[in-house]
Order: sequence, then C-alpha cells, then structure tokens
Amino acid sequence: FRSGGFNGGTVPPYEPENLRSYEIGVKLNSSDHRIRAELAVVRSDYDDYQIVGVDPANIVWGTITTNAGDVRINGIDGMVAFKPVNGLQIGLSASYLDTKFVKVQVIDSTHWVGDNLDLVPEYSASLFGEYQFAWPGGAGAEGTARVDFNQQGRTTYRLRYIDPDPSRYYSESGVISLLNAQLGWSRDGWWAELYGRNLLNEEEFDSPFSIEDGATRPWPRTFGVQVGYRFN
Repeated sequence: FRSGGFNGGTVPPYEPENLRSYEIGVKLNSSDHRIRAELAVVRSDYDDYQIVGVDPANIVWGTITTNAGDVRINGIDGMVAFKPVNGLQIGLSASYLDTKFVKVQVIDSTHWVGDNLDLVPEYSASLFGEYQFAWPGGAGAEGTARVDFNQQGRTTYRLRYIDPDPSRYYSESGVISLLNAQLGWSRDGWWAELYGRNLLNEEEFDSPFSIEDGATRPWPRTFGVQVGYRFN
C-alpha cells in the first residue's frame, strides 16, 4: 500500500496504490557445501499504479503524480554459487521480469494496455569469480583476486498523454555491461587494493531520461589504488 496525495494548482489529487505480491521458491545446498542455488517465481498485481511525469498544461507546477492504471508483473530470478577448489568461488545470478499495463485510466493515459512498466529492466545478470590465497613470501599476507561482470537490459520511459505517438515522447536506456576487477593484499590490519572499473568503457545512457536531458552515463574506465587500515 502506498498512500495517495495532492498535486499543486488545479491538478487533481491521486489515489492510493495497492500491491498484492506472491512468491514461491526453493533454496538448495549440496552436502559438501560447495554448491548453493536459489530459484524463485514471483507475481505482483498493482492497482492504481502511481507514476510521476510532467503535465505540459500545468508546467509551472513541475512534476505531477497520477494513477496510470493497473499493472501485472511476472518474474523469475535465480542464483548459483560454486566452489570448485578451496579458495575459489564462482557465482551467477539472473532475473527476468515481464511487466504489462492491463488496465489504464482513460483520463490519465500515460500508458496504453500492453505497455511495459517504465524504469524496470526486462532482465539483469551478473557473474563473478573470486579467489582467496596467500601471497608468496608474504609472511602471512592474504590476497584476494575478484572479477565481476554485470549486465542490465534496457529501461524505457513514455508519457502518452504528452504525445501518443510511441516514436516521439518515448526513450530507452542502453544495455549496460560493466566489467570490474580488483586485486587485494592484507596483513595485520593493513590492506591495499588495485582496481579497474568499467573495463569495457561502457558509454551508453544508464537511464531513459535522455528525452528530458536527465540521463547519465557510467563512470568511464578507471584504474586506481586504495590503501587503508582496519581498526578492530
């Protein structure tokens, strides 16, 4: 449940939003604890889904909130983590969401029946590998090497009451793929880390707000060193 509220000026107030969500899943763990897995299926039903947008007839009041309609979400997500040898762990997680407007308000037609939900990626996935080891000749120094890859599908943004033509007031983010890596050293509370972020130098917009000049891009390819001390 999310309460309703008031907009400025002569813009009508908006009604409460209600959500009913259902989930069923399973968690598995091998007897030797080297394999862990999770899988879940979800269903969510929104009534009077609240959406924030701009009303060109009342631009002086900035953004307004309206009840776009009813939304149905079906999804599945899962993860698996594997320890093939001591010190090494590999993990994969992924999710898929099918979002649809199944009913729209005639007056506040920001979306049409069948439109997907804005700002929600259809899929996301991540993969990581981490290895913990002892540095050779390090007199007890511990080391960590880790690589992460994350990808997020496109997100969308539309306001059909500004322009019903989907090719006009409609925009998409890019498919965002980020690869990060780090190599760490630690001993007696001291630690140091050499890292590389966005190694693929992803430059796509990470949100669909480019149509309103509000989209950003990921931080460019970056390398760095961090040093610190843990007070335990």
